[in-house]
Amino acid sequence: IVARVDRLGATDRAAIHAAAVLGQRFDIAALRAVVVDPAYAADRLLQAGLLRADGVELVFAHALICEAVQRSLLAQPRRVLHGRAAAWFAGRDPILRALHLDRAESPEAADAYRVAAEDRLQRYRPAEALPLVARGLELAEEPASRAALLLLKGDVLLDGGRAREALAAYQEMLQVGGDDRSRSLALLGSASARRILDDLPTALDDVAAAALQQLLRTARHVLHQALYLVGHDLAPLRNQLVGSTFSNCIRLLRTSIGWYA
Repeated sequence: IVARVDRLGATDRAAIHAAAVLGQRFDIAALRAVVVDPAYAADRLLQAGLLRADGVELVFAHALICEAVQRSLLAQPRRVLHGRAAAWFAGRDPILRALHLDRAESPEAADAYRVAAEDRLQRYRPAEALPLVARGLELAEEPASRAALLLLKGDVLLDGGRAREALAAYQEMLQVGGDDRSRSLALLGSASARRILDDLPTALDDVAAAALQQLLRTARHVLHQALYLVGHDLAPLRNQLVGSTFSNCIRLLRTSIGWYA
């Protein structure tokens, strides 16, 4: 098979390599995008018996041909072709985009798996979403990416009726980090899981923490101004307020928004 491919001209040889990256079945438009030739016609590949037409799609004449061509590709050219394939599938098929970014060893792959999993969850297919989240977590290196994937993992598990596992995912997300909005959503997810598990007191604590998180997020600028006044203009009064409710509230707010006088 490799010898037959080697006898092809340079253009058709590049096309069969691109076709192998796309897989056993593909659209001619996708092939043209990966070879970066909008006018490419696969006539010679069809005549050589390497491909066959099946309606509007092209198919490898035998799965062994596709596998042999894939194995013959060197690592760097293969990554480039997968990157082009991912670009083609952007906005068309989030799962295939994620798979190609993964095979291209792109740093965008983890987030692409999250997008693909979100698409499955929105289509009420949580069982299909979970493996995508799992692969994204295997690839994610940045804390923000891991946090987003863990939040989604909790949502997928909760949607699938696996409350205890969902709770573990939400709690892990809260340990990893994430922005204020994501942390609030994780706390609400945690509360939902705890409610199912009949842990109502802690569920209420999570709801309160989520509400406080959002309050701090929306009022951060005002809180900074208030704490500045307490820390500077009203500093002479602070010794008189030690131990008071006001003093305890100020201490809580300082800790919550990471501000210390």
